[in-house]
Amino acid sequence: MLEFRLLGPTEVRRDGELMEIGARKVRELLAVLLLADGRVVSDDRIIGALWGDTPPKNAKGSLHVSVFQLRSRLDDDAHSLVERTDRGYRLNTADASVDIRTFDRLVRDGLELLASGQPRPALQAFEEALGMAADEPLSDFATAEFARAPLDYIAQQRRSALEGRLEARLALGSHRQVIAEARPLLHEDPFNEGIWATLMLALYRSHRRTEALRTYQVAVAELAEAGLEPTERLTALESEILAQDESLLASSQPPPSNLPDSVSPRADDADTARLAGDLEAEPALTLVGSPSLTRAAAIETARLVQARFVDGVWLADLEHRSGSHLVARSVLDALGIMAGPRPEVTLADYLRHRSVLLVVTGAGSVANEVAWLASCLRSESPRSRLLITTTEPPSHPIGPVRSIGRNEATDLTAADGTEGDVALARMQVFGGPVTLEAVKRVVAFPPLDDVNIDYLLGRLVAENRVVVDNTGPVTRFSPTVRLGLDGTPTDIAVTIQRHADHCAALAERMLGGLDGPGRRDLLAAARAEHEELRIAVEHASAAGRLDTALRIGHAAGRYWSSQGSHLGQAITVLGPLVDRRSPASTDAAGVHLGLGFAHFRSGAYRRSATHYDRAVEIALDQGEPALAGRALAERGHLRMFLGEHSAAKADLEEAGRLADVVGSAGLTARTLMLSAQLGMRSDGTSGRLEQHDELDAAIQIYERLGHATGLANSLLVKSSWYIDTDAPGEAVDAAERALEIVQLGDDRSMLAFALVRSAESLIVAEQRGDGQRRALEAVAVSVDVGNWLVAGLALLSVGCSAVADSPPDVELAVDAFNAIREDLGVALTPREWAWAEEYRIRRQETATDGTPVALSTSEAKDVAFRLATVASR
Repeated sequence: MLEFRLLGPTEVRRDGELMEIGARKVRELLAVLLLADGRVVSDDRIIGALWGDTPPKNAKGSLHVSVFQLRSRLDDDAHSLVERTDRGYRLNTADASVDIRTFDRLVRDGLELLASGQPRPALQAFEEALGMAADEPLSDFATAEFARAPLDYIAQQRRSALEGRLEARLALGSHRQVIAEARPLLHEDPFNEGIWATLMLALYRSHRRTEALRTYQVAVAELAEAGLEPTERLTALESEILAQDESLLASSQPPPSNLPDSVSPRADDADTARLAGDLEAEPALTLVGSPSLTRAAAIETARLVQARFVDGVWLADLEHRSGSHLVARSVLDALGIMAGPRPEVTLADYLRHRSVLLVVTGAGSVANEVAWLASCLRSESPRSRLLITTTEPPSHPIGPVRSIGRNEATDLTAADGTEGDVALARMQVFGGPVTLEAVKRVVAFPPLDDVNIDYLLGRLVAENRVVVDNTGPVTRFSPTVRLGLDGTPTDIAVTIQRHADHCAALAERMLGGLDGPGRRDLLAAARAEHEELRIAVEHASAAGRLDTALRIGHAAGRYWSSQGSHLGQAITVLGPLVDRRSPASTDAAGVHLGLGFAHFRSGAYRRSATHYDRAVEIALDQGEPALAGRALAERGHLRMFLGEHSAAKADLEEAGRLADVVGSAGLTARTLMLSAQLGMRSDGTSGRLEQHDELDAAIQIYERLGHATGLANSLLVKSSWYIDTDAPGEAVDAAERALEIVQLGDDRSMLAFALVRSAESLIVAEQRGDGQRRALEAVAVSVDVGNWLVAGLALLSVGCSAVADSPPDVELAVDAFNAIREDLGVALTPREWAWAEEYRIRRQETATDGTPVALSTSEAKDVAFRLATVASR
């Protein structure tokens, strides 16, 4: 097959082999005929193209000689390629490949696909076209007159492909790539309003609204230099961004990704479909095979399931990379996040509560780091998944092993009926690493009754079928490969039942002792097996054992409330239990209480109130004073935040009375702390000594119980009391001590609140620079966890700590705080009223019209996002 190439030097290839065309005039003749694309070119036009205004005396004779030479080079004895007509010559390329024709078709196809709403195939067409036009077209005839018009057309089509690629990437959600590619294009063509509009949209959809609006101003300035006004399209887009028009955020927009647009070789569809199904159930998969095949399979699978992961699909390629913290740094690079000195901590913070798919290729040499990443996803981001590629079956596989491009099986654990296989299959009921005690309680029943489980686990560890974790206070075990519950239905049912019984026993111990002297040990046990509590609730609920599900859910909610972490998991797991119209029981009240706390910490205050009301009602009906007291205390806390002070006071007084009746030290401490906080929030009562005494009493109880969350909360309230009594040094000390306690845990919502209170104390102590930095950090954390109440408090602190080097958005901080507060329906404290009023007056004095700007809630959240970006730098 003949291939003609004009996008670069003029070339002809036959079956891939380069052919020699001959002298310049012969190559020029070929170019002229190719550019005509099968149309007849007259003798005069060819002569004008080849010799211009100075043709030879026998021009037609010279033309015939050039045609003869071209035919000879093309081996065209039958004259079927270079045809003679009565009007001139034509080149018959119907059966040949002409790159310029293919390029033009690809651009046109891409534009049509884009217009018909098919951005992915459009992007592939544009990419192929631009790859063909990477070199200078007609480079050996760039200055020839006959090449001027074709070169202009090729340049125009190339610009269309570049703009089309931007629009396709925008439609596919690749906003970072759009931003990176648009800026150099605008440097070359600053008057292209289409690219300006695309860049604005990409910035807006990347939550960079301010930059999008500034980009519009730059575009207007560039156009003004040429004496042009922006078109209606550009001005309308600015208005829509200002109004935060929801239509700008396409509902069909896929999650973000850095996956390549094409991959070679092509993965087998059957492989990718099977792997996509595996990722539904498995937190991690390991693909084994050649680097190119496993990489292709991983990328195609990731693209197939991309819509499942709202926070994106990210490829981290470890090939040709080296250095310390390789996996964490590579994943952070893929996410576009600066690693910093502690990349694992940075990555764990980012992944917490997100839904991502991480594709790590070439992972064979860093098995330990990949194992850490899998563990991090299981604990911090259970909705996320990990896809790993390696060339050889690993000794400690992460998740099931799948062979790509091989015939032989690579599953390391063929079920052959041995005791090890039975034990390993039964261990699949566990959700994560488990203790030896848990394995014995759940796994040891016929035919393993007479087997020494300690010995059996040791054998499985030696065979790399189970890994052992000795890093914590308790040795824990977890399978390296997921077999599924392999056995008879009876075996499966018994295993699930024994797992539920084990978790129910843990629940009983927790419910009976979390406020007693054994609190620390119970918390350690719950922390080690909180994932098992979730699985047990789901299994019991699915089996129709609602009483067991509620009992375990009650304990899980008690633990989650005590720790203030795993809020999303609490809502997801506990919600269905009470949605099923469960009977009024003590455990149902406990589940309502756990849901109320989770919704309160997540900012859903009205929904929280509904669950607290139901918890109080059921606990009182069931004659459970301890549970009723806890529910009343939490409802009082919520009512205090909503400004319902009288109702809050009544709830807290009744909770205190019930705490005395049942002798609950934990409930007493909680009630004392909340009563002091309520007194400080009520007008005219702040700073009383009785509040100081109540807080000291609560702190002493929490210290005795080892209740870190309660102790930190009490210290933060104590810091506020010191601020109200004009003791800034003591306020800073109390806040810093609380912050140290919170930083030892994993409750990021509590961390955000502690950072806010620390910032307030520093500001009052005239350490405004430190206070502002701490407040900005609080903004970043609270935005990350979606706690807009704490974000509002942090924004208020930012506004009140304004210094010379404050960020450009600081003038909006207090307005944003007020907008968030108003939207949530939460009452301001006296100090918050005073700070906001002080800032409002200061703004009025400097405003041109004396009127502060009012913000919508969505604009307020936009301010928080921008300040979070400042805090993360």
